Amino acid sequence: MSTTTTTARQELTRVTGTITSSDVPGCLLLDAQIRQYQLVGDRAAGLQPGTRMTVTGLADPNTPGACGNSIPLTVDEAVPAEE
Repeated sequence: MSTTTTTARQELTRVTGTITSSDVPGCLLLDAQIRQYQLVGDRAAGLQPGTRMTVTGLADPNTPGACGNSIPLTVDEAVPAEE
């Protein structure tokens, strides 16, 4: 599930998925089934792989992610996903 609001070049996005680590050192991803988001910013630092989270932040689909085929998402808020 994702919700997107466009703000200039970046998009405010709320997306639910599972936190995963990448083969690239330091890359943290949110696997949202149809898309992968590279989680960046100070608030991404405490997220643990294997947890299911709903993340809100600014996505920049026009900038390639450093972790393979991912969209950079600067985390504003992350809460455990409702089942």
